[in-house]
Amino acid sequence: MASFGRLTAALTSVHNENALSLANLNFDFTLVKLEAPAEFNGLGMTLSPRRKQDGEQGALHKTARRLGALFEGCLPKTPSLFRKYGKRVSEISSQPSINPQGHQAHDGIFASQAGADATSIWAAVTSGPAALASHMLACMLARIFTPPEATAIWAEIVAHRKCQIEKQCQEDSYFHQQEAASLAAGQDIPRKDLAEWDASARAWIQSADQARALQHKQIMLILNNVSVPVNQQPDTYESVLEAWKGALEAMDNLAQGIPQRVLDSAALLAISAWHMYPDMLVLRKEPKTIKQKDDLFLETALLTIGLEGVGRKNVSWSLPLAYLQYYGDPVRTTRSASH
Repeated sequence: MASFGRLTAALTSVHNENALSLANLNFDFTLVKLEAPAEFNGLGMTLSPRRKQDGEQGALHKTARRLGALFEGCLPKTPSLFRKYGKRVSEISSQPSINPQGHQAHDGIFASQAGADATSIWAAVTSGPAALASHMLACMLARIFTPPEATAIWAEIVAHRKCQIEKQCQEDSYFHQQEAASLAAGQDIPRKDLAEWDASARAWIQSADQARALQHKQIMLILNNVSVPVNQQPDTYESVLEAWKGALEAMDNLAQGIPQRVLDSAALLAISAWHMYPDMLVLRKEPKTIKQKDDLFLETALLTIGLEGVGRKNVSWSLPLAYLQYYGDPVRTTRSASH
């Protein structure tokens, strides 16, 4: 993943006692574009010129850069997972049945919109590792929540993370050295941009579901029959961060061939949303081994799902969404993978 470190535009080194004032400088860090890792080259080759340009220069790229800068400081490093994910999305995007190439003669003005919408993936991989992790969270949220709910979750965790960074700036005199986070905290991410971020990820997983139809059907059957919540954190930000980080870490270890045992279903939700299928051992009344035969993983990559919850018959996630409505108390929303 060394290619993530090669900048196509150089960041300016700035020293300022007030970190948040960096956002007022003329430099726009959202315009920085990184070279996509080699594993994603297959995806890049199948994108229409319009979508590729949008992913590198458009609103989705700016959103990816901002989200990546905001959350980079609180996410684990998962290079093995990102490499495997790059291979998988490149495989899916190369399938003509899922991603036919648009032709002006046949598709007219819609030629640039033909095929699978992988714009947010390209925006993420040209923005950095934390941006790619943000795309992968968008896929998890899109799998289980409706578009308005997912957008509300993004709005809430973005607002919470900005407050964290502002507090760190006030308490740590050296925090201004983390310029990208400070810049991101000082910039607005409009709700419209968050909705578009969700919509692009949602469109991608729908196409990928078709490309991996048999494995998708099997994992959804598992999700609908395992009574384990994503987690039971009462706070939206803490719940999302715990699920996000837990899924990234578990899947990165599996990508390295390291077996994992989890007591919640965040990793299961990630498997369904990221279309990566390690073998599983589900500990119910009678342990059941599920062979998924995904050549992305070594035979040693076994995910053990332990302990069952009560009251529900499928994977569920309950969050109090303070940003679902503009006025009034937070709305507690519970969704399952079969909603």
